[in-house]
Amino acid sequence: MNSAELHKRSRLEIIALAIGFSLFIYLKLSAQPPSNELVLTNKDIIDMCNSGINQNVVKASISKSRINFDLSPTGLIQLKKSGISDEVLLTMINKASESDATAPKDTLLSLSPGIYYRSERGYKPVQPGVMNCAYTKGAFGALKRTLANLIKLNGLLISNGPHSGTLVENSKPFFLFVSDFALGHPDQFFLVRLNKAINSRQVSFQRISNVPGIIGIEDTSKVEFKSKTLREDIYEISVMHKLPEGEYTFLHKATSKYRTPAVRVFDFTISNSQTNP
Repeated sequence: MNSAELHKRSRLEIIALAIGFSLFIYLKLSAQPPSNELVLTNKDIIDMCNSGINQNVVKASISKSRINFDLSPTGLIQLKKSGISDEVLLTMINKASESDATAPKDTLLSLSPGIYYRSERGYKPVQPGVMNCAYTKGAFGALKRTLANLIKLNGLLISNGPHSGTLVENSKPFFLFVSDFALGHPDQFFLVRLNKAINSRQVSFQRISNVPGIIGIEDTSKVEFKSKTLREDIYEISVMHKLPEGEYTFLHKATSKYRTPAVRVFDFTISNSQTNP
């Protein structure tokens, strides 16, 4: 091998080493999480405020960072006892609301069809309940349906206890409606307040008939809500007014859904232990 070939080979080796070293540095830096990926917690806020950092700086840090705050009633009480001002608390709550509203696309797509309650810790399913139709088949059932067109009856019962297994600690909650063919669209549902009965909850209605149409729910029991499309078959549901404490359920409007002895509903309990700003 002459000197020219040796020189060319040496240059190629140097280039290869340089490329390899650059790749090593790139991979090393890529493995380190960037500083803006740090996640703020309640403890971070307490530490910053108690160290004398101006609350405007703390608020700016909250606005520009990822968060994992505990804003449950217990968490808020602990923050307040630790000397966190109401202004900083409101910034934390607003940031948490923004984070929930901009949930990652893959998070929404991973949810199974159903209705979900949006909390500080993410989306929690509203566990389906079973509503028993008080009407029976045959002549007696037909008679009860006829009477239901004339008078108001409490004929639909949720019999799994006086309270729902889904507790919502917000008087103006947001829900996520993940639809499929079986569930349908939010506009096909009523949101109603339930009446308490012995060991059960019931819906006040005006009529249920065999004729295709819409079930006649008392207007005083209905709760206004609006839906917004987030993606195909995924909708955000927000109530128009604050809800008093009590029992509620989403149920189908169509009379055809009530031809069986039991109907699936999505019931929840409102407990206003956490107030809204």
